[in-house]
Amino acid sequence: LKLLAGVLHADAGTITRTPPQAIVGYLAQEPERTDETVHEHLARRTGVAHAQHDLDAATGALAAGDAGADDHYSDALEHWLAIGAADFESRMGDVWSSLGLHQRLLTEPMRVLSGGEAARVGLAVLQLARFDVFLLDEPTNDLDLDGLARLEQFVLGLDAACVIVSHDRTF
Repeated sequence: LKLLAGVLHADAGTITRTPPQAIVGYLAQEPERTDETVHEHLARRTGVAHAQHDLDAATGALAAGDAGADDHYSDALEHWLAIGAADFESRMGDVWSSLGLHQRLLTEPMRVLSGGEAARVGLAVLQLARFDVFLLDEPTNDLDLDGLARLEQFVLGLDAACVIVSHDRTF
């Protein structure tokens, strides 16, 4: 999954994404325990932070009159819209409250979350993401029964390709 997601690089052979602009999302088996806030984590893991950075850079280049800036801006804007950056904040509020998580957690560092809270952050990433392909590595880890039901609903309702690695035979 890490190879498919581009997290690791193949020692040999090639991995080709078709179409090349397909957005691949990866949910790791173990949640990242970093100093970034949960809000920053959500923006990064959904691709919104990167899309925003690219759009800001393209806007600056366009304003400066750089050669080819109009094409770069157009591509960056298209990706920004496709990834769901335009309505990310409002969707985040809806998803966050539906998962029963406290607003204060959004400003907490990822490293202080309990296993269950981190698992629900993973669910939030999935629900907020606008990926063409979802790669899920042991997505049931640390989820309670409600979380498992939400994950199952999400996967069954998904209108995108999904690769799941799981030892949870019931799931």
